[in-house]
Amino acid sequence: MDFTQGSILALKPSGEKVVYRDKTYPNLELRVYKNGTRKFYYRSRNKAYQKDVPLGEHLASVLPIYDALFNIRHLPPNPISEATVVNLFRDNATIHTLKQRFIRDYASVHLTEDTVTTYTKYINRLIVYVEDRKSHLATHICGFEDAQDVIRDFIETVGQYTPTTANRMASCYSKMFNFGIDKRIVSHNPATKIPRNKEKAKHFFANDEQLSQYFDVFNASQCNPRTLDALRLILLTGLRTIEIRSLTRDMIDFSSQRIHMPGELTKNGQPLLVALPRAAFEILKRNCVDLIGTSRVFPYGTHALHQACTRMTSRAGLRATPHSLRKIFATQLAMLETRDVVISSALNHMPEGVTKKHYNFYQYETEKRYAGERLAEKYQSLGF
Repeated sequence: MDFTQGSILALKPSGEKVVYRDKTYPNLELRVYKNGTRKFYYRSRNKAYQKDVPLGEHLASVLPIYDALFNIRHLPPNPISEATVVNLFRDNATIHTLKQRFIRDYASVHLTEDTVTTYTKYINRLIVYVEDRKSHLATHICGFEDAQDVIRDFIETVGQYTPTTANRMASCYSKMFNFGIDKRIVSHNPATKIPRNKEKAKHFFANDEQLSQYFDVFNASQCNPRTLDALRLILLTGLRTIEIRSLTRDMIDFSSQRIHMPGELTKNGQPLLVALPRAAFEILKRNCVDLIGTSRVFPYGTHALHQACTRMTSRAGLRATPHSLRKIFATQLAMLETRDVVISSALNHMPEGVTKKHYNFYQYETEKRYAGERLAEKYQSLGF
């Protein structure tokens, strides 16, 4: 049978003990006794002796312990009580075990595909670092201070060249170990309280003349029209690249000229309401022909828009990324005397202060629509 919570709850006692197995979990047994009691056991792979390790009754708490036990070549010769299983698990868990569980059970469920890829890359870099230096963290979850020293040294090394990446790595590792604590894989978080690097904000400003040159290059480009429209949409709405690429037909309300972006697809996990100016509405209208349901409007890979944007803007004399276009969007709104709170809402930045976080849920749709129309008018005057 397949070990799922539903299939396990559906099992009924048959008057005698029955053993169930799942081919995807070797050595794991579910025993259902005649009184209805259900219990998981781990069967030793050592042929010299048979050993049953009791794991508990609930699948969610059994699987992380099973993962660790399966990676242990030989279980201790003395009988193992259920009370000592968690300690055995922690002593023999490795950072590979923690990574596997974190990516599979947390990141892949709660984060976007791009973020999962990034987190996997960050954790792999840490694993390579600890293995190259033969750190204890490479073979088991070592003491709190030892693990913290290793992670701190790695973050400091990365921070010398890319402080922003170092901070993101520290955040990733902290989430991973907090997940491990929650799942009883580890007992402490060695990535907590690691000092963050001071990030240098990349200043970017394109004046009206530069913007006009961008638009001239866009209009004369032989690039795919859909790609150009995606970049124009960023300039008009301030959407992030991941949000543009994740946009589907059913998120667009053409009757009210809005985009309803769910929190699962945004950087901060907060849903986003985009009040579309007329120019953005027309862009989406021509790119949604024959699209239905969950069809993506701009079905591009991770780097396609970045490459197209940098290539075309370099021809205009000032290289810009899609994130630079977001900065142009915000700066131009400010130049049109748009209030900061409206710009922040349009960019979907996290609110600050108790009132904004917990009491004021106004989405500034009217203000964003008015500011967007004024911005579109200015763009049109520059050759958009």
